[in-house]
Amino acid sequence: MKQFLILFIGVFFALNLHAQKYVTKTAQVSFYSKAPLEDIKADNRQGSFILDATTGEVAAVVLIKSFEFKNSLMQEHFNDNYMESEKFPKSTFTGKITNIQEVQFDKNGTYDLKVSGQLTIHGITKEIAEAGKLSVKGDVVIIESTFFVALADFGIKNDRVKNIAERIEVTINAELKKK
Repeated sequence: MKQFLILFIGVFFALNLHAQKYVTKTAQVSFYSKAPLEDIKADNRQGSFILDATTGEVAAVVLIKSFEFKNSLMQEHFNDNYMESEKFPKSTFTGKITNIQEVQFDKNGTYDLKVSGQLTIHGITKEIAEAGKLSVKGDVVIIESTFFVALADFGIKNDRVKNIAERIEVTINAELKKK
């Protein structure tokens, strides 16, 4: 937890102090795995996000143990067998909205996003480029995106029975408030 706070504070201050920032500590990150034996869904409502509206820089941190499942056995297997959350307690993203100049933060509206950066899961960092939506509603910015993560890309081993999908659908819904 201490490392999480240090990372979050460091990223926050690394962004330009005069910039227009939007933040949240209650972003929802969900994942869904369609598998032969059982579909698996989990939600995390404790994601921390920062957006610098001037530069388009974005940073996010999600604590792995904060994912909630419909039953405790799934949650235990997720943390112990797949994500090894004691060893890899968080997932991070640092990157940039590459088309930030198209967003008018002083006018309500919805915009298509192009985001690229470094996603770290299970101790492995990969470059990603994804699409999403950004909605401006007064002093609130809502970011939504759905994309797929391949387990093998991040060194997450699937068991021999293939209880989970090889590619996991990740959905982000973050409501950020102007600081």
